[in-house]
Formats: sequence, structure tokens, C-alpha cells
Amino acid sequence: MRILILIPVAIGIVLFAHNEINTDEELNFYIWRQPTNTDPIDFDLGVHHEVMRSVLGGLVSYHKKGEIKPFIAQSWVSSNDFKEWTFKIRDGLFFSDNSPIDSAAVYLSLKRIVFIINKSGSKSGISSLLSGCSSLKTLEDKCEGLSYNNNEVKFKFDKPFPSLLESLGFGLYSIVSKSNFDPVTGEWKDKEKVLSSSFYEISNWNDKQVILSLRNKFDISDTHQKKFKTVVFSTEGKKDADMYRGFSSESRDEKVYSFSSGAYTSIVYMKIVSYKLNPLLRDRETRKYIRDFIFSKVNSLGEKRTNSFIPKVVNGVFEPKIDVSKNFDKKLQGSLVISGIRKDNHFFADEFNNALLSLKEIGINVTINNEFTVADWQKAKNPDSDSFIFDMAVNTTGVAADKVLDDLKFMLFSKQGIALSDENDEIKNSISNGNENINDINQQIADQALNWVLWHPAEGYTFKKSYDLSLRNTLASGIDFAYIGIEN
Repeated sequence: MRILILIPVAIGIVLFAHNEINTDEELNFYIWRQPTNTDPIDFDLGVHHEVMRSVLGGLVSYHKKGEIKPFIAQSWVSSNDFKEWTFKIRDGLFFSDNSPIDSAAVYLSLKRIVFIINKSGSKSGISSLLSGCSSLKTLEDKCEGLSYNNNEVKFKFDKPFPSLLESLGFGLYSIVSKSNFDPVTGEWKDKEKVLSSSFYEISNWNDKQVILSLRNKFDISDTHQKKFKTVVFSTEGKKDADMYRGFSSESRDEKVYSFSSGAYTSIVYMKIVSYKLNPLLRDRETRKYIRDFIFSKVNSLGEKRTNSFIPKVVNGVFEPKIDVSKNFDKKLQGSLVISGIRKDNHFFADEFNNALLSLKEIGINVTINNEFTVADWQKAKNPDSDSFIFDMAVNTTGVAADKVLDDLKFMLFSKQGIALSDENDEIKNSISNGNENINDINQQIADQALNWVLWHPAEGYTFKKSYDLSLRNTLASGIDFAYIGIEN
């Protein structure tokens, strides 16, 4: 049996974080758009990685520097073949309404997310491998691969799942109270309300702000001892914000701010959306011609462009060859609506958007439209939609260097992820037929010309120098304020 028990102990005494020494400090965090939903099913929208991670806890956390840490789970054990896992649930944890976070609550929360994912038609991650759970019709149906008793929750998989801990650390599998969803359908009750299962709870939500307040008591050790009392997320005032998400190449006042990031594993790319509707984008060779023209224009901008969708810091990745030095004397006819880069998102937004407008040189009229809703973006995930607000859009995602294949599968197969464009499901079919070579996938992405990679920047957080981010795992996506606070 493989056993992992990670309970910090000093002189035989477990040290709990009761939050009794927190300060009255308030942190103002700039976000470029408001969150849309407290339901973990929508966690993969970028802003939710900032706002919701501190409100909803998972069985484990990878947000503290070092190895994966226990959070709602106290410990875990797996079989030697990684097909069976048992998690012991920590005693004394409560949702923000004081109802217990016990094994029954954890089981129902996880069963609900598996049910919702399966109902959506996604085929990735935990839900696709759990034994006997694919045919759930309601939340009342039995799921053979998920069970609980006393203070334990058990998983049983059809195939080995050695990366279960990494999956459970993702916000999609956050633990939520049964009070927040319908007990039969699993439907979420209120997109702006949720009972907290972590250190912070939502105390206010309006058109411009979401405010988190530190709970009086949440007994999990090994977190920051001087947490912020209040975290205010606002869509206004980036210039005066205490903290915000961005890229290392952005300018900042070095006397006031520091920057924290991990490896260059972020991916900024152009997603082609309307390739089934817009005649300009139906033909693969024409898409390549348009892509290569844009690439020739953006090569001179501040970020180093790459042809490889997979970040080149990943061991063994080869860069597909794309020739942008050729003559672009072929004239096309048509129009494109493009969502480029917002001015508050990158320092060379104007230059990049002007590069897009230069498509007029090869006969294409371009309209830049950076104003769209989350509903517009969700619709853009489905290439069979009957209309789109834009034909293509800049998006940002990322991979973990040690689990690139898993992340690519999530991007392709999961409807809860970014849904990489994939013409005729060619890449998905290749993977399903056993080809899991990441260089082959990388080449297929380049050949389809539906996801045009631009840069692999170091994405991270600009923050005031008086703040302490020394506990934060810089490789984690998003941020958990349980591990951030004021310097001593």
C-alpha cells in the first residue's frame, strides 16, 4: 500500500490556524472582469482562479510551496496499482453556516460534480475513470466508484490513476455544501452565493466588486499566520491596486511592487472559433496563410513568439516549423471580427491589435471587438454554434511542466476547460487510438492552424513589497489567500 500522511506536528502537538492573530489589513486586487458563478463547474474561467480558490477548499491543495498538502483531507492511502484511494477527512471543519464538512458532505459534493460533468458529455479526468459512475441519471443513483463511511471517502477507478492528487487540487473538485444545489438534479441555486469551505467567505458582491472576509475560525494548519482580514476584488483601479495578475514583461514601479511567477508555462494563443461558418477560415491552407501573416507582424513585439503550443521549457518538446519569411502577395476577400488584447491586460496591446488590423494588406477587413460576455466565450467553445460574436479571440491558458499530457487532454476533451479547437476531432481521435506523444499533438495543433500560439510568458502576480508570498507555490494556477499575508 502507498501511504501518505502529512500532518504538521511540533513537539507532539498539531498546530491549528485559528486566525486569532490576523491583522486588520485589506488587500485590493484588480480583476479585469467580474466572476460569473460560484459553482465549481465553471472554475476554469480565469478570474475564478483568483476569487473562488480562497472560498472553496478541496481535499488537497497544491497552492503552498513544496509537495501537495492535505486540506479538507487529513491523510490518504492508495493501492499499489493506484486504482483505489482512501481519504481520511479532517475532524472539526465546518462550512460557513456551521454545518460539518464531514465524509458525507465530501462524498455528495464530489458525486455531484462527477454527475454534472458526465451529463455534459465531457470525457476526461476523474469522472471518466471512476468505476460504475458513467450512467448516473440523478444524484440519488449509486456511483460504485465513490463511497464513504465514518470519516473516510473512497475512490475506485477502472484504470490506474496515479495523478489523482493533482486532479483533486484543481478547483473543479472543490467541496461545496448540499445547501447550494438541488439534491436530485445537482442544479446550482445561486450564482452569487456559496457556503465557504475554506478560510474566506463572500461578504459582498456587486457590479464592480466581490469582497471576501476572513472567517473567525477554520482549523487547518500550515497556512500563513498573518492573513488579510479582507480581500476586495475590483474591476476598477488597476493603477492603484495592491495586487493583480499579469506578465513579467509589464512595466511596474519597482520601488513599490514585486513580481512573483513560475516557469514560462503560460500559453497566449489565438483561438479560431468560426471556422465552420466563415468562408475565410474553412480552408486549412488559408488559415495558415492568415496565421503566418499575423506572425510576421508580431515577431517584432516585446514578447518572443514561438511556434510551439506546448511551452519549450517542457523537456523533450520540439518546435514545429512555420515559415513567416515568405512573400504574402496573395490577396484574400472577406471580413473577420477579432477579440485582440485589452489595453489593461498587456503593455503592447495597441501594437498587437494594429498588427491584426494590418490584415487589410492582404484584403481582409478586420474589426477589433474586445467586449464580450462569459456567455459569448462559452458559446465559442462549440464550433457547431449557429453564430459567434467574434471569429477568433486571444486566450490564455497554461500547463504544468510535469503533467503536460493530462493538461492537453483536459483542454481537448473536457467541456469544463478551454475546449481547444480540433477540426473533425482529429487530435482527440488520435489520442483515443493510443497516440499520446506530446510532440505529435503539438504538430497536429500547428498543422490544423486553429490554435495559433503567440507567446509563452511568465505569468504571475504583481504585489506590494510589504506583502509576503513566500509560502505560495509559484507553479500553481491561481492564488489561495490562505498562503499569503503581511510580512512580519
